[in-house]
Amino acid sequence: MHIWENLKTISFQIATIKGLGKSKFGSLIASCLAFPFILGLYFVGHLSPILLHWALLLGLVFFLVVIHFALRVANIEDPKKAIVLDQIMGLMIAFWRVAFRWRVMVFGFIVFHIFNNVKTPSYNKVISKLERLPGVLGVVLPDLLTGVLVNIFLQLMLWALS
Repeated sequence: MHIWENLKTISFQIATIKGLGKSKFGSLIASCLAFPFILGLYFVGHLSPILLHWALLLGLVFFLVVIHFALRVANIEDPKKAIVLDQIMGLMIAFWRVAFRWRVMVFGFIVFHIFNNVKTPSYNKVISKLERLPGVLGVVLPDLLTGVLVNIFLQLMLWALS
């Protein structure tokens, strides 16, 4: 039983990146930490496209488990705001199979945060419904949806410019 409590505590530390999510710009700083994961996925994709898909899937499953355990131990007012690992997940999806160029990465990063913070009323309705889902789904799905939309936007933009 003691092992489970330690696992939950460690998961909370990982999901909030040692409390970074509680700070004013914690979400933005945590998003910057997504780039080593994205860079790793980029290099894995060069080795094998199948390996890229498995690495992304396993990474997302690992993050989901960590966030799940973190929510079970969280004793703060709004744990969904403290958890920032979902930002990293959203950005990993946003850059999945997008050409790795620094300008594209910076632009995509900015677009992700615009989509994540400046929402139209109809998009806000969807996000609000997703945020009300219980547990890990309410934390992760809004950022995953944002990641998918940014990915589609970047793919279309790169296609139009090529």
